[in-house]
Amino acid sequence: MKHFTSPFDLLLHFHFPLGSYMAHFGSSMENISIMGITSVDFSGGIGMNFDEHFITLRLLKSIDLSCNKLSGEIPRELTSLQGLINLNLSRNMFRGSIIREIGQLKPLNSLNLSTNNLFGEILESMSELSFLSILDLSNNNLSRKIPSST
Repeated sequence: MKHFTSPFDLLLHFHFPLGSYMAHFGSSMENISIMGITSVDFSGGIGMNFDEHFITLRLLKSIDLSCNKLSGEIPRELTSLQGLINLNLSRNMFRGSIIREIGQLKPLNSLNLSTNNLFGEILESMSELSFLSILDLSNNNLSRKIPSST
C-alpha cells in the first residue's frame, strides 16, 4: 500500500465494510483532509473499527456520511476531530439526541443532521459554534429554538 504523505481526499462509493477501508489505508489515514462516503448501504452503525480510526484523522476538515443508512447514536468520537469544518450526517437513521459535545467542534462552519430520527431539545452547547453559517436540522423531531449565537 502506498503511504500518502500529503493531505488527500477519500471519496468512496462502494459496498464494502467501512472498517476494511480504514484498514486498507493504514497509517495514511492521518493525511486525509476530506472524507466523503455517500450512498453506501451500511445498514447499521459506523462500528468500532471506524471509531478507532478517528484519532488518526487529525487533518480531516470535512466529513460527508450522508445517505448511508447509518443508525444508532451520533458517535461522540466525531468531537475529537477539532479541525472539522463541515459535517454532513444527513439522510441516515441516527436516533437519540444531538450529542452535547457537538459544541466542542469550534471551527465548524456547516452542520447537516437533517432527515434522521433525532429527538429532544436543540442543545445550548450549539451556541459555542461561533463559525457556524449553515445548519440543517430539518426532518427530525427536535424542539427548542436554535441558540441565538449560531
